[in-house]
Amino acid sequence: MSFNQHSPLSELHPSRYDWSIRVRAQSIWESRSKEKNEFRGFNVILIDDSNVRIHAFIASNISHNYKDSLQEGALYRVYNFSVKRYNGDETYRAVRNSKHIYFNNDTKLIKDNGTGLRIHPQSFDFFALEDVQKMKKDNRFLIDVVGVIDVLPKKSLYQKDNAEKFNVKCTITDGRSYVNVTFFGQIGESLLDAMNTKSDEPVIMIIASAKIHEWKDEVSLTNFPATRVYLNSSHHSVRSIRKSLQDGTFYKTEMEIEDGAGLPKFTVKEILSLKEDYIDVCDCHLNVFNV
Repeated sequence: MSFNQHSPLSELHPSRYDWSIRVRAQSIWESRSKEKNEFRGFNVILIDDSNVRIHAFIASNISHNYKDSLQEGALYRVYNFSVKRYNGDETYRAVRNSKHIYFNNDTKLIKDNGTGLRIHPQSFDFFALEDVQKMKKDNRFLIDVVGVIDVLPKKSLYQKDNAEKFNVKCTITDGRSYVNVTFFGQIGESLLDAMNTKSDEPVIMIIASAKIHEWKDEVSLTNFPATRVYLNSSHHSVRSIRKSLQDGTFYKTEMEIEDGAGLPKFTVKEILSLKEDYIDVCDCHLNVFNV
């Protein structure tokens, strides 16, 4: 069987529609209108054997043709679809790709038997946690992050619209920065359940397609319909963090240390007589003796 009979996702363009691709459906979620919660179609993140990702949309009027075949994690061959470029004003995009796929009445979705180049179970586009604060006003993208759970998930109850609701909060770190996470609904419950079954400590969490949320000047990551959570995954990023935890390099960061050249030096007796003008410029070297 030839491995190059399908086009790589990186080569797709809007000039034709008779495409053929071999992909894995990493995640699938419904699109619904905000006002009336009406079903608008299916969203799918597809990945190929080069770990390139693209978003695909299946409109509600043709969704019945594919509903029974759609399964997260399954391999597919997809034929005859449209490729469109983003206009630039779309928000909460799950993939940083300038193009996306649209199914039409001629699109065929066929499950693949797995013969061909390996396609990984997941592919991520990680952002550093220190970038979360900078992106709080940028709602173009959902983001992928990975980190160690530093503050364990805890369930909190609250009242909204005369009903009791809950969220699950925790904190993650990548060794340089910390970010708060707040999950609502079923994904929060699933996180609590999954934590009870994890034996490897500390737990390393990947959050795929997280939404950056700001509430009362506090920035956190929260869930969106596209959001998926993976604990202690076999992904290479998790193995890398686990290794750095074991060899003691995870929390070490590079810091510029000034040598204090040119600063005046004083004895302890002289320090005691200094005035407040020297508060920020005193460089102390002490020899401590046990007497």
